[in-house]
Amino acid sequence: MTNTDSHQRPQAQRTDTGPPADPAPEVFERAAAVFRLLGSPTRLHLAWLVARSEFDVTTLARQTGASVSAASRHMTAMKNAGVVCCRSQGARQLYTADPAFAGLVRAVVAPFTVPAMPGADGGGPGPDGGSGPPRPAGG
Repeated sequence: MTNTDSHQRPQAQRTDTGPPADPAPEVFERAAAVFRLLGSPTRLHLAWLVARSEFDVTTLARQTGASVSAASRHMTAMKNAGVVCCRSQGARQLYTADPAFAGLVRAVVAPFTVPAMPGADGGGPGPDGGSGPPRPAGG
């Protein structure tokens, strides 16, 4: 009969010494700046569109109801912040979300696009008369 105790796996040594180190304060400043940038409903809509596909500024303006000039300024601000990428195709500039931000933008918008389930919140409409998630006061 063989001794199976000698063939057991060694115990992994625990290297967890506590929570991970915080990123530098500048990281939080940059992240907060991106959230402020996306705090504009028009910019968030533009970012959501380019998180789904590539568009030129004329199409983006038409989709959001913004003027071409305003959409262009918004896209430039988001490009400068690294939220969107841009490439030239002839005379047109085509925008798409940076992959690091595309998922974030979709995740922020998604809870507000799912219709409420009947009876999920007591069956009544939300505070604004609709059935979606409640909106913050003053927003």
